[in-house]
Amino acid sequence: MLNTQYRMHPDIAEFPAEEFYNFALLNGTVDSGGKTLPGLEPPRSSHLNFKIRPSVIFVDHGGNESMKGRSRVNVTEAHLVASLVEDLLLVNKVFGSLM
Repeated sequence: MLNTQYRMHPDIAEFPAEEFYNFALLNGTVDSGGKTLPGLEPPRSSHLNFKIRPSVIFVDHGGNESMKGRSRVNVTEAHLVASLVEDLLLVNKVFGSLM
């Protein structure tokens, strides 16, 4: 069983540690003082104006689901997610590291 995780921000890792590992999952993403390691800071965004960038956010929207065959479709939500991802990639200059 996994005993130390090294890929998630500690705030995000808190849920699986509690829910699936009964708090036994350690964080390899913090230093000895409990501070998040460099490189795991939350990304910047031109859509989100926070003085302190949160590591997790929930975005509420007014889009409605519709049915397409047996699947649910929410076009408004899809456009919103695509816009946020594009912004995160551009503002944080991720494209250069992908090529």
